[in-house]
Amino acid sequence: HLQPDHMLNFHKDLAYYGLLMLAQKVCSQFADGEGTLAMWKNSMSDYHQENKPKYRICCHRKISACAGVFGAKVQCDVLHNCYVNDQGLEDTNVEGDLKVEHINCDFKAGLLQLCGNYSEESLQRIAKSLLITSCLQEKLAPHYVDSEEPIMKERRGHRTGDWCDQVKRGVE
Repeated sequence: HLQPDHMLNFHKDLAYYGLLMLAQKVCSQFADGEGTLAMWKNSMSDYHQENKPKYRICCHRKISACAGVFGAKVQCDVLHNCYVNDQGLEDTNVEGDLKVEHINCDFKAGLLQLCGNYSEESLQRIAKSLLITSCLQEKLAPHYVDSEEPIMKERRGHRTGDWCDQVKRGVE
């Protein structure tokens, strides 16, 4: 009788899970709706085994929507319009619901700063500050353009620019 090598099996499972997570990230990054559909189908059994019915039901709904059960518009939206490119750069997509979670996290951080002093006015102020923060971030972030100027240089596949001018414009 050969005994199963539990340590080897653990590391094989870990490597498989890591590859799966990498594939999911690539599907999101490149807005690959069909690849994401395959990931949802693959994840259904995991959610069943891990006793996560909420995620299993969500996967089932998305798979049904991709099959056209809820109509052609919903099918197209679920497959191709569920990603947000909040950086404006090529191949930097994230899932729409993940973007919503990021915004909720920022809002909750603002609520913590209120230290329990909640009022309608303070909640509105926190919500408006999120909008102002995104506007300021657009002004402070350099806009990348194809240029041969010495200010622009290639670094690890990403363009970097001189931020001084953008910061001055944002402050003005």
